[in-house]
Order: sequence, then C-alpha cells, then structure tokens
Amino acid sequence: WETMQYVDEMQGRDPRLAAITVCPGNIWLGDATVTPTDLGCSVTGYQVVKFVMDKTLPEWGRVDKSYNDMPVFRYAEVLLNYAEAKAELGTLTQADVDATVNALRDRAGMTAHLDMDAANGSPDPYLLSDEFGYRNVSGPNQGVILEIRRERALELAMEGFRLRDLLRWREGKCLEQPIYGMYFPGVGKYDLTGDGVADINLWQGVNPKSKDVVDFELGVPTGIELTDGDTGFVEHHGNISRSFNESRDYFYPIPTKERQLYHEKGVDLKQNPGWVDGLSY
Repeated sequence: WETMQYVDEMQGRDPRLAAITVCPGNIWLGDATVTPTDLGCSVTGYQVVKFVMDKTLPEWGRVDKSYNDMPVFRYAEVLLNYAEAKAELGTLTQADVDATVNALRDRAGMTAHLDMDAANGSPDPYLLSDEFGYRNVSGPNQGVILEIRRERALELAMEGFRLRDLLRWREGKCLEQPIYGMYFPGVGKYDLTGDGVADINLWQGVNPKSKDVVDFELGVPTGIELTDGDTGFVEHHGNISRSFNESRDYFYPIPTKERQLYHEKGVDLKQNPGWVDGLSY
C-alpha cells in the first residue's frame, strides 16, 4: 500500500471516505462538473469536502460564513461511545456491534460488517504498529477495540474529537507520527479524477507552463515537498519536529493568573506535573 497512487488507493473504500475528502469523480454540491482534488489548497493532497457548502448557496466560498447545520451531539457518537465502553469493559457482544458500528455502516451503504470474533482473532497489524497505530491496546478485545477506534476516527472525522480521543486513550505518542499525503513516484503528469486524462504536472528544473494541466514545482516552500526529494509521499510538515511528553502533556497547565489568585486567598493551587510557570508555591 505504501506506493499505491491516489486513484488506485481510493477504489473500493468505505463510502464515507468520499464524504470526508475529495475522491476521483468528485462533483461539488450544486455543480455538474467532475473536479480533481486541489493540491493548491491541501498540504497533503487529500482535500477536505466534509461540511463544504452547496455551491448554489449565497456567498459560497466564504470562510467566515456557513449555511451548514452545526452538529451538537450526533447519534453516531452515542453508538460509538456505547460500543467502546462495552468493549473496554469486556461485555461487548456481536449483537452490540450490530446495533452500533454495523448500524452506522449500513447507513453509509458499506456492505462489509464488523465481525467481533474475526477482529479479535486477527487484529489489524496497521492499527497495532508503533509507526501508524496504537500502542496501548491489549487483552481479549484488542482487535475489536482497534476497529471501534478506526470507526470513530472515520465517522467523526473533522468534528473535533481526535485530540481528545487520543488523550483519553493515553495514545499521545500518536501525535508524533508523520503526516503523509499522496504518493508520487516522480516528476510527470498525473490523473486525479480517474478519467485517464492528466490533471496536474509535477516538475523540476524548467517551468513547463502547461496549458492543459496545473503545474506544481517539487522541492520548494511554495510547491510540493516529497519525502525522498523527487519521489515519495507529500510531506508538507516534514521539517517540523513533533514530541509528546508522556509525563506532562496529558494535562494542560493551570494558568499562572489562577494560581496567583488562589494564593492571595490563602490556597496554594499546585501546578500540574511537568509544567513550570516560575511560581514557587
């Protein structure tokens, strides 16, 4: 899978993928034309489509105004909370899985169901890997817990849950994982809509100034950065160092002003472990 290109990797996926990111054959709501993913507005190449408004709505394209409903508490979250809790407690049954995870998959039109015994019998090695997965899952329900976490990441994508979930699972080290985008085997023209016609051209050296495709220069801050120079994954944040302090970062620091106010009232509010704010009490 590491060297699978965009059009191929998007085939046969969970239908919800096309509700989250632009897939080959994408037609924006309110439009009639197939439009490829835009590398100019996505640092990974996977352009977000979730919550994008219908193009026929007034003032479409503004970043300060939206006509979308704001989900406050979705039923999908209730189902996933229930499935995860029962899996962690060791009381999950296949009937529970069918009433929660598989109900969500049915709603999305996904034919593949989650089988609890199969998941526990053969946990996904990707989800177990130190490089890409979760390190702190074990026990007889290891496989199904991993699958519920995958389901949660997919169903609730772009809805503000991810960081809190990682902290709740004590999986902060996941924040150190690299953020990879599309894979490109080298310079040249690429089809991103699946119609066999090139949409973009990755180049180095002399700007081709193409008329039929959009040109992107490799290896410059305003262009496309690949992991291995002229080949590899798009990695816009490759020069950013990520670290997570297991002994500190599961807690936020208590604001210095709050500690001072408590101290003035005769109560010394202790700072959370690992955080230093210069106060001696």
